[in-house]
Amino acid sequence: MRACSLLLALAVVACGAFSRAEERAWQVTGELVGLKPGSESTVVIELPTKARIEVPLAALSEADRQVVRSRSEGSRQPVAATGPVVVRGPTGRVSVPVPESLKGVETDAIWCRTAAEAVDVYRLYLAGDGLSVEDRVAADARLGEWSKRAAEKRVRMGDAWLPPEQRTQARRIAHDQFVHAIEVIRLGNWTLAEDELKKASRLDPDLAAAELVLGLGYFLLKPKVAAESAGNLAKAIDFFAEAVRRDPDNVNALNDLALAEMFGGKYAAGVSHLVRAAVVGLDDQVIADNLGLIIRDAPGLRPKMPEKLLTELNECYRNLLRHPRLKPLGTTGAYMLKSATGVPIPAVKGSQSIVDFAKHLDEPAEWIADSQRGAATVVGDGFLLTTMRLVPDATEILVEDPTAPGRQLPAREVASSGDSGLFLLRCDGLIAKPLPVAAAGPVVGDEVSVGGVGVDGRNRTAARPTRGRVVAGTVSTAASTAASGFIHAGAFARGHGGGPIVDRRGRLVGLEAPLPRTDSIGVAHGMGLPIDWAWPLLRENLPDLQAAAAGDDPPADWALADTRSEAATVGLICRRKASGRQSK
Repeated sequence: MRACSLLLALAVVACGAFSRAEERAWQVTGELVGLKPGSESTVVIELPTKARIEVPLAALSEADRQVVRSRSEGSRQPVAATGPVVVRGPTGRVSVPVPESLKGVETDAIWCRTAAEAVDVYRLYLAGDGLSVEDRVAADARLGEWSKRAAEKRVRMGDAWLPPEQRTQARRIAHDQFVHAIEVIRLGNWTLAEDELKKASRLDPDLAAAELVLGLGYFLLKPKVAAESAGNLAKAIDFFAEAVRRDPDNVNALNDLALAEMFGGKYAAGVSHLVRAAVVGLDDQVIADNLGLIIRDAPGLRPKMPEKLLTELNECYRNLLRHPRLKPLGTTGAYMLKSATGVPIPAVKGSQSIVDFAKHLDEPAEWIADSQRGAATVVGDGFLLTTMRLVPDATEILVEDPTAPGRQLPAREVASSGDSGLFLLRCDGLIAKPLPVAAAGPVVGDEVSVGGVGVDGRNRTAARPTRGRVVAGTVSTAASTAASGFIHAGAFARGHGGGPIVDRRGRLVGLEAPLPRTDSIGVAHGMGLPIDWAWPLLRENLPDLQAAAAGDDPPADWALADTRSEAATVGLICRRKASGRQSK
């Protein structure tokens, strides 16, 4: 065998149950990854195709076994000697026991919302090319630690990883503190209210609402002296930015941050955040109007807005107005901030008394507390599969009708597959040709085509099938979550998943899973949930559905498979609505 980081040739001799009555030998050429985590008797080898295989250590020659053991043992020493390193966590700097080379992946992991997502981050990292044996050993060790947290279903609150019930209790206490702060604002004492809001923020380091109200206060309340006006705007931007950092998809915080940045002349940042708000807000009239107002006022802005940014705003506004629920900007109108519950507030700096400000903080009878846009895959007449995690808590599920652009059809959840992350929906009136469903998911090395409604963070994009290859198969984890899915090369931007994954014959072999935060390591791979996990739902709810055999109506090439995939992919919108005190 050659050096551990180079190609090696292994003579694998069949033994035990594999040999039966005869002995056979195969020549396997690949790169040594190391011993399988948690197993001293299994070797992991990466083939030239980037697929990985597991070989019993006993199946190797004695000389090869000695080299594998020595290299695996030797690789552990540098890892222990390098840590810990300091990374930027949600509430400050955190010391973690990883080598410097794993600083980025660990940063992504500690910013995830759940430990199961952090497991996904490490699995995606380990699927990458060019990792040293030392880095793989260190990453495998961290993967084991995160898997333990995932098995306990730990969730993040600030920098702490808590059981779900403990986090729920802590958030309830912080919410009560936030509600009291709003009451103090109604009493007319902003100084005390500011202290109370900051307490709520400290109690729940993920609470965006307190930071949002603080930002609104500094933007809207009349300053005591004129010289404070500029300083108040800067403070408002800081609070709005913190709200967005805590909740990156909070459409209200994105809108407010964008307007504050625009008022402060930070056009590039403002455009980025307002376009993002338009993507997340889906059909928000306030955001559409703010876009129109900026386009209207652009010629008079000083300093002048760059033409490139104005073009981007115009394209975003054009796309928004295609939605049937949104209307073009009228002849009159004013920029609007949004409260934590989405109530529009005229964006006039330093214009409000605290009494007027308090009125805008009243909770409406109902508002949208959370929304997601992803995809679903048609598997039967009116039946769809998706992986969007908001489905169980959604109070409204809408399907974008592929036969009538802009039209939305109501859908409902029919069944789910436990903790695996697959949901079966029913949408009456949907006309779309279902995909033939394979009996099982893909294996390592299989070519697949991944479809879905991609979102690049600044604009909506149409469904675009992406070719890839399965590089890591499903794994058994104690967490039994989407972290057990397979990994494929050729990924969409981070999104909520739900798009189909098909084989060369156009059969559905899996669904694109939601991707975790990968800001540091980038997105070179995606994750899929195998169709095997959906069959219990399909058999129970579509008893006449039969698995498509390998030879059933095979398409001529990938082009036909992609056409089938696109036809069976629909956009999906999930919303969770909340009720305010006025409705009680």
